[in-house]
Amino acid sequence: MAGYERSELLKKTWAEMTHQDDLAADVTQFDRVTTGEIDGYTLDKRWIRKDGRVIDTIMSAKCLRRADGSVDYFVDWFRTSPSANVRRRRCERRKPSLLIWRV
Repeated sequence: MAGYERSELLKKTWAEMTHQDDLAADVTQFDRVTTGEIDGYTLDKRWIRKDGRVIDTIMSAKCLRRADGSVDYFVDWFRTSPSANVRRRRCERRKPSLLIWRV
């Protein structure tokens, strides 16, 4: 979907692949998770493909915590959407993708 080989993806961070206009909102929610305020979030998010094209998605991130409450890893689930303003129910039939990020 993003046009990268697996080896290339392993060298990238999610922030590097996030559209600049969506990064602040994503970081704000990510920080709320890492501080223990919430365990996950959903937002409209644009990703940047290797070829520079933009992919509109609806993304949900959920963390799994260690016994001490710290984040062990994130599971991100996303569906492509025809535009960032499309309601979630229009995307229910699309095949979801899954990413797992170790913190």
